[in-house]
Amino acid sequence: MNTLDLTNTLSRFQQNFINLSENTRKGYKRDLLQFFDFLNSGGVSVWTSVDPKMARTYLSLRRKEGDKATTIARKLSSLKKFFFWLKKEGIITTNPFAALKPPKKEKRLPKVLDVDLTNYFLSLNANTDILVRDKAMFELLYSSGLRISELVSLDEEDLNVREGEVRVEGKGRKERVVPCGKLAIKAIRSWLSLRKSKFKLSGRGPLFLSKRGTRISVRAVQVRMKIWSRLLKMDIALNPHMMRHSFATHMLESSGNLRAVQELLGHSNLATTQIYTHLNFQHLADAYDQAHPRAKKQT
Repeated sequence: MNTLDLTNTLSRFQQNFINLSENTRKGYKRDLLQFFDFLNSGGVSVWTSVDPKMARTYLSLRRKEGDKATTIARKLSSLKKFFFWLKKEGIITTNPFAALKPPKKEKRLPKVLDVDLTNYFLSLNANTDILVRDKAMFELLYSSGLRISELVSLDEEDLNVREGEVRVEGKGRKERVVPCGKLAIKAIRSWLSLRKSKFKLSGRGPLFLSKRGTRISVRAVQVRMKIWSRLLKMDIALNPHMMRHSFATHMLESSGNLRAVQELLGHSNLATTQIYTHLNFQHLADAYDQAHPRAKKQT
């Protein structure tokens, strides 16, 4: 296989994608040229020499070279299309990449706040009506591990202040009852008192209201959380789901009871909750690296 063959083959293949964006075409070309270099380095001279074993070897090499799972998946897609075209043109009889599956994407561990930072975030003095409402929302998010959609859907009747519980309708309309901590209940009592006097509502209607007296939106909660973090000069991009992640991680660190955390979060599958065991292990690993005398790197 010489350079002219490669150039002509690539040019003919790209005629099939003239309607695609320039960036997409460049991506195909980049992926294929990298594979052509691999073939040349191995002395491959004909397309029919490329078999599934060679295809797997190439993808394994890309992993060793440090390509991420998403990058390898894209390159595999490019090569599948290319060899499908070669087969269509009658140049080869089988597509060596056809049966290969892309690697699983690396799961991104959710970002969490440590306990001290969480306490700092919730320490803002609620000295205005809006801040009183915000404090109640954020305390409840962290205290009960709610999804933001669950928080904004709450009605006052879902709350049992005396028992320190809240009834939540989660995904799939599944209902669960979760506890509220004392600090969350204290913040909620302050908000309920204000809500009653300002909006003339008691025992009914949306629990958390906008300035206009309507049910607060998901977007509004997100914006308010960013404002809080700015008021506290926190150098972190906070979002409501981070409070839920922090709740789960802190609960697991303290109790070690994965099944209980699953129930509190409203996960139907325990595997969904197990991601927090990875977070917990990372926390322990970091502590080990910092504290254990044999863990420190030698210089």
